[in-house]
Amino acid sequence: MDNVQLRRMPATVRRFNRAKLAILKRLKTFREITPQKLNDPEGDAGYAIRFFPETIELSEKITAALKDLGVNCNTRGKHAGPDWHLYSHMYPVTLQRSPTGKECVYECPHYTSRGTHASYSNSCPIADDLFNRVVNINLNQWFSPQDCRHLADAIDTVLGKLCMRDHNARGWL
Repeated sequence: MDNVQLRRMPATVRRFNRAKLAILKRLKTFREITPQKLNDPEGDAGYAIRFFPETIELSEKITAALKDLGVNCNTRGKHAGPDWHLYSHMYPVTLQRSPTGKECVYECPHYTSRGTHASYSNSCPIADDLFNRVVNINLNQWFSPQDCRHLADAIDTVLGKLCMRDHNARGWL
């Protein structure tokens, strides 16, 4: 079964990248938005467009406005719950327990025998900030050219209402 999926993967990635590049080429630039840097656009799996608004508050406003237009997107925001992608929520390390409740084999140097738990909260404030304010727009490999235009127009509409258009801001590609 894995071999079948692996044989399909190049075509899947090509479709995702075609859609992503079609959208990114149409997007305007805005002062308060930093697009995700793509060091290797052809090597990107292309299943999402990511960008970083200047603040978490702006990220939340953008996400809400995009959702109002039917765009499949998300942001973590200020009040999100635990997420195992974050170092501070890797409970097998911080709580010394595996997901099944068994004793964890990892020996955390910040965990003491007195029963206190390791805490890594705020150990990487820049990473925390980026993770909390990134906007993720989910893409579909089957988007038509019309779908791509519609999505790019929706993104530009929302960013145009909430941000300042800037021809000198960092480009999407």
